[in-house]
Amino acid sequence: DASPLCVPSTAIGRAVAMLLLTTLLAPLAHSLLGGLRGAAAADARNTLFAAPVDSASQPAWLQHIREVRSQVRKQINYSGAVYLDSAVNWTRLSFVQPQAHLFDRYLYDPVAHTFTVDRFLEDVTARYGGIDSILIWPTYTNIGIDARNQFDYFRALPGGLDALTKLTSDFKAKGVRVLWAYNPWDQGTRDEGEPHWQTLARLLKLTGGDGFNGDTMTTMYKEFWSAGVDAGYRVVGEMEGGGYPVKGGRHEDASWASAEWSLMGWGYYDKAKTAADNITYVYDIAPGVDRFKWLDGRHMTHVCDRWAKNRTDTLQYAFFNGVGYESWENVWGIFMY
Repeated sequence: DASPLCVPSTAIGRAVAMLLLTTLLAPLAHSLLGGLRGAAAADARNTLFAAPVDSASQPAWLQHIREVRSQVRKQINYSGAVYLDSAVNWTRLSFVQPQAHLFDRYLYDPVAHTFTVDRFLEDVTARYGGIDSILIWPTYTNIGIDARNQFDYFRALPGGLDALTKLTSDFKAKGVRVLWAYNPWDQGTRDEGEPHWQTLARLLKLTGGDGFNGDTMTTMYKEFWSAGVDAGYRVVGEMEGGGYPVKGGRHEDASWASAEWSLMGWGYYDKAKTAADNITYVYDIAPGVDRFKWLDGRHMTHVCDRWAKNRTDTLQYAFFNGVGYESWENVWGIFMY
């Protein structure tokens, strides 16, 4: 329900133990599941082809990235047929997507205990023209205080799954697709009795959701796509790591094979972080070429720089590549504006 979480004194030890267990297991889970930061740097080194250094080198540079594209398509026997599937190819026009917490005061009225989709959309439309999809996030940083798993946090929203279904319907009535947060490292909480991908597909179908964002995930593993197909409800997976191959993690993370069912992902385009705070991203002046967009021009990347107040660099990179933008402003309760 909507009431603050209360932990009875008899359960304090159990709650603390669960919090510690979840915290300690997270690094291991990241490693086992191909965690983003553990597998490789999620930045321009694996998301972009760097721009040519000068005009004289441009012809050879262009020939090189053409050859790379041809080789990758041949290696994975790429067809791109998923982009012809009307159930999921809405991604091609999903240019602007915020990540939003369900406690955001623009999205939830704590007095009336109702979600306020119209108010949220009126605000983002007035400030930057509106959105095409939204990533809703009720799990981290709350998860771990007790035995509830990430799916329980969706069920525990005010009004439960019925209210979440209405929230989803209200967004979709305004042309906005809805994605859920998914945390693969949620391994120490209540067991659903089935693999995560099955639970996710089942609950998205139940509530009318369109897909999920794979927190820390490099690749949308085939199990997640197949679970939606088996449920008769194909879902879009948007990986934080964008689906760009990396070394480390699961063996699938080193391949482009998931491009056959991955239509969308995040993109970290920074080349480094400043020494001053290790959080502000630094970008090359000449924008690079998105490797996934180059592989198939129908792919949608959402460029992400969550802590930025000045969004100029990332917006220019997105415009140059013909991709989208993650208009995330409420970052764990800190509004970057």
